[in-house]
Amino acid sequence: MINFAFSRFNRIIIHRVHQKQRADDHSFVEHEDQLVIADSEAQDIIKRRVTDACGRQSRSFKLQISQVENGSFFSLAKDIFSLNDQDFITRSKEVASLLGSAQKRANIPGGVLIVIDGVTDDNLNFILVVKAELQEAFKTSLDSSTNQRQIEVLKEIFLSPAEKFFKIGLLRQAINENETYPNNDFSSMIYDDQFRPGGEPAEFFYKDFLGFSIDKNEKILTKSFFEDTKNIILSHAESPEVKRDCLSALRTLYKQDQTGIIDPIDFGARYLPDGIKGQYSANVLSHPKYNRPFTKDLALMGRELTKRIMSFRNKVNVTAPEELFDENVTVIRTIEEATEALSENELFTLLKIKGIPYDND
Repeated sequence: MINFAFSRFNRIIIHRVHQKQRADDHSFVEHEDQLVIADSEAQDIIKRRVTDACGRQSRSFKLQISQVENGSFFSLAKDIFSLNDQDFITRSKEVASLLGSAQKRANIPGGVLIVIDGVTDDNLNFILVVKAELQEAFKTSLDSSTNQRQIEVLKEIFLSPAEKFFKIGLLRQAINENETYPNNDFSSMIYDDQFRPGGEPAEFFYKDFLGFSIDKNEKILTKSFFEDTKNIILSHAESPEVKRDCLSALRTLYKQDQTGIIDPIDFGARYLPDGIKGQYSANVLSHPKYNRPFTKDLALMGRELTKRIMSFRNKVNVTAPEELFDENVTVIRTIEEATEALSENELFTLLKIKGIPYDND
């Protein structure tokens, strides 16, 4: 990641991107015709906001450039640093219009698009785009005529410390071995605070606007493979025993396997029974992102591997730490098992829960 504290911002321009109206196909963009003058204090605040955001591993992602055709973000941004000021302004307007075209849903907030070209501390050029929602806030001031404190409303504030109100895209020059153009000459990343594990960053921003792909991001791949495979097991296992064994194999791959590599093809072949393999191939292996081994990165897994939940259709759940579940939770299915449990000289609680568990994840 760039150390923005030591980078230099060459030019900054801010365009207004309005929220899409229902009668329109996409958002309306209000273009700016002049560069923004930002003093050192303002630049330092922007650098600090961006640095703090991009330092959050669960919300920032190194992605791949996948769209390179004319009119794509990459085609507009790759040489923007070499343009004179007027051409830079014109090109930044095209970038802003591209974001407007990507915002095709009325529930995507409007705001401003900040376009910055700069140079890293090791003399590599970059373009930074920040989509920031507009906020309202208050400040107090002293009324000189009455000598009383008053509250003033501040409107159209952006880039506050509330990071959920902005998204960041970055394209910078780089030397990346074992990659093909343009990913060998450029690195790309995004920050999206509204990303939540189990989902993916906002598609309108990273894909439709920036033309980036998440298919090689190992944090997202690690999380999505676990979720996709677990869902197939829960939906198609022939018995609770098969379900339990398959889920146990999946957890072992994530928690105990020391290779640090996840191979979706190998996992299916080794651990899934024939009754699941067909659905696994059709719904998991069919995705190109899973046709190769990838490095395991547990940054997004959260509590997924530390707890186990036994769920019932009436919304009753039994939850315990993963390593203690089998030792402390037993499903009693017959009178004989209940009688045997009651005869044990051990302190425990016997519960009657209506229904049977439909998964055990």
